[in-house]
Amino acid sequence: MKTKPKIKEQITKLVVDYTESEFFVSKSMDGAGTHYMLYMPKFAKVDFKTSSFFSAVRESIGKVRIILCFVPKGYIENFLNIR
Repeated sequence: MKTKPKIKEQITKLVVDYTESEFFVSKSMDGAGTHYMLYMPKFAKVDFKTSSFFSAVRESIGKVRIILCFVPKGYIENFLNIR
């Protein structure tokens, strides 16, 4: 049986093509349903092509809610990548 790749993994593969900086993708839920949070450092906002990224997401994954969150330097390392 063939399984569909997880959306989080697909988003991660796309983000790699659009940034050289660190990032973190997480799956979340709210009253409107499931969404994915994409955390990136504030300095990455300058070079990140938001419209191109979302076009690529629509073409390869389809309709999915992704919320971009640009955070201060060190936030991802210190608060999100804790294992």
